[in-house]
Amino acid sequence: MTPQAAPAGQEAGWVQPVQAGGMTISHVLARVGPGLIRPLTTSAGSLARVVTGVCIYDDVIEADSRPGELLLAVGVEPTPEAVALVVEYAAGRDLPGVVLRGARGLDPALAMRADGWDVALLAAPATPWVHLATILRAAVVSGGPASSARPDGPVLGDLFAFATDVAVRVGGAVTIEDPSYRVLAYSSIHGEVDEPRKQTILGRAVPRSFVSLLQKRGVLQALRSTDDVVKTEPVPELGLGPRWTVGIRAAGEFLGSLWVAESGGPLSEDCVAILQEAAGTAALHLLYHRLELQADQSRTQDVGRELLAGGTPADLLATSAGLRLQDTHWVIVLEAQEAVPARVRLARAVTTYCATLGRRVVVVEEGPRVYVIVSAPGPGTPDVSTALRIAADAARHAARATGLQVLASVGCLAATPRDIVVSRRQADSALRVLRHGMVERHVVAHADVRSQVTLLDLVDLVRERVELREGKVQALVEADGGGDLVATLSAYLDCLGDVRVAAARLGVHPNTFRYRLRRLQERVGLDLSDPSERIVAAIQLRALPPR
Repeated sequence: MTPQAAPAGQEAGWVQPVQAGGMTISHVLARVGPGLIRPLTTSAGSLARVVTGVCIYDDVIEADSRPGELLLAVGVEPTPEAVALVVEYAAGRDLPGVVLRGARGLDPALAMRADGWDVALLAAPATPWVHLATILRAAVVSGGPASSARPDGPVLGDLFAFATDVAVRVGGAVTIEDPSYRVLAYSSIHGEVDEPRKQTILGRAVPRSFVSLLQKRGVLQALRSTDDVVKTEPVPELGLGPRWTVGIRAAGEFLGSLWVAESGGPLSEDCVAILQEAAGTAALHLLYHRLELQADQSRTQDVGRELLAGGTPADLLATSAGLRLQDTHWVIVLEAQEAVPARVRLARAVTTYCATLGRRVVVVEEGPRVYVIVSAPGPGTPDVSTALRIAADAARHAARATGLQVLASVGCLAATPRDIVVSRRQADSALRVLRHGMVERHVVAHADVRSQVTLLDLVDLVRERVELREGKVQALVEADGGGDLVATLSAYLDCLGDVRVAAARLGVHPNTFRYRLRRLQERVGLDLSDPSERIVAAIQLRALPPR
């Protein structure tokens, strides 16, 4: 018999989430698996203690703990003295277990001593503490003890194996989707499925037409607002068969949804109960998947920063960042005006845009800037216009997301991973030209602003070396109390000696401008007919501090 879902709010025959206090340490261990945490304790009594939550212990700042919580021993070395101290601490506060980092080679007598205090001793090999705390908290509240008693269940984080496991149990085809209804995983069960499911899997997202239909029917709203399993009626004209779906959430956050379609026959009679149970377990898988993805992105960021900084060996860094050694690459850098408040949004917007490119890309956030290492298309020497187009599109997308103007620049083509640092330096130099307003554009390639880059480098050199700042311009600055003569010289040089244009820029009559020009030349002995004097004066003027 094909199961029918109960109306919203009706709970008869459904497996409800366990209330706080219903999960034991054994149940938690079964849910998260030995890859994340394993027992050092062998006492059945200790492992049977009820867990209500998770708290953090630090050897400097004591935990704000409540009875029944697992204690994560952050900052505690697995030495006999330190372990004995934290176990005694846990026992005194009625905490059922202590989780240590690593703990290989720990004296078994310590675990026995912990058992004597009725405290379970556990070990977490490598998972970051913040990730472990998130997953353990979800494990405590996202399902009942019965759902933890399957030692043959899929490894935590393996979404495809989990989807297949659920599919076998319900007798249908399963997909797991994120909050935007993109497909994260699907079951490998064989059998007849309808055309919409095929389109969903091939496109890795629910087709827009079906999303609109489900929205109109209130299905998507129900997924986000209730823990009920919802059944959707078939739509024969679209080839859409019936679906059973349930929202996946943890600690009130909507993480996605689990969908089941008939596959060659009716679903199992306890389909609704299985889906209700699976939603709790799915929350753990999705949290693990998200946290592992975040950790992987963090590792890629670290490797990318080192590659951009010229770290060695460059080939190994590039490979670790997901780049192919046979590809050539450009470095693009983006920066938003008022970058500090927009920094996070800028990085998120650039990452989102780059995900649509269909090519290998590494996005690295570095202070107020976001760097993109993007592979160039095909063999030979690609035209930089491709990189400029990507930079312009990314800047436009980021500007819409941040509400700020975004500047972007492109470095040279990096033929090998070792050249990526050169491309990054050039991109930085070109961005500096934009920030100084030296060209009337928001996106440039380094090759197009070489002269401006060189000028800024020369100005830097003059500022760094006292002897290069000395001379006629410095004498003019010291003699010109009001600043009119310095402004006159600057305008004259910027306007290539065109007195009328320069006078208009300063808002004075050309005769007044000519008079000031004669005065400043006489005052410091500056010969503006000499090209060398003009070049040196122009650079020294740009090196002056703001007045």
